[in-house]
Amino acid sequence: MSVQSTREASVRVRDNLVWPSAVRRVLSSTILEDYASERLLFQRGKHLAVEGAPNPYVYFHLTGWAAAECVSARGDRVVMDFITAGDFFGLGQESCDAAFTVTAMSDLVALRFEREQLFELIDTDDRVRATCFQSMQTSLTRVRNMRIAVSAKSGVSKVCQLLSDLGERVIALSDSTLGAVVRPRIPLSQVALANAIGLTPVAVNRIVKNLRQAGLVDWDVAGLSILDLRRLRAFA
Repeated sequence: MSVQSTREASVRVRDNLVWPSAVRRVLSSTILEDYASERLLFQRGKHLAVEGAPNPYVYFHLTGWAAAECVSARGDRVVMDFITAGDFFGLGQESCDAAFTVTAMSDLVALRFEREQLFELIDTDDRVRATCFQSMQTSLTRVRNMRIAVSAKSGVSKVCQLLSDLGERVIALSDSTLGAVVRPRIPLSQVALANAIGLTPVAVNRIVKNLRQAGLVDWDVAGLSILDLRRLRAFA
């Protein structure tokens, strides 16, 4: 997708989407949107950043999902975080180069900021500074929870822990009570799940098959549907 077509697509979606309330709260309580350099649409499979390549940007996700992954010392792809609406990417980047490859798991829309300009705004605006600081804390908590899931004793526990965490993030974005959203949907592949919890795709497929037979999840080409979040959490 060319830069021009990306910008044209972003114009088409600009007035046709209703952002989740978590996003609306940030945009209405800060001046972030006024300082964004662009609002971009990334199609599924497109990279927002590539590990080791220059990345002078920070992104604030308005809709959709992305996976942040890196290459381990053994050469394996490791998913470190899943990013969705209301999340920032790039705030904690310590050098000019991206520490992760960030790939759209679904079509997503994001505000893109020039890093230096955003950091100047953080220095001068209390609300923006508080919003970005809270986002970094939330991101660290998510990464910690994913590492906890990886350390679970069994493969089933690893899978159920992570899927439950993702399902609860969908619930939070939906502004519904736990019982109101019957089937949280996440555009997650079994390969991405395997890369996040350190299992082989074959092992994940076997576990998912058992979870489907138990009526806890369903999985199709569009991704994951969680059928019973409470029972899935109990399996974790």
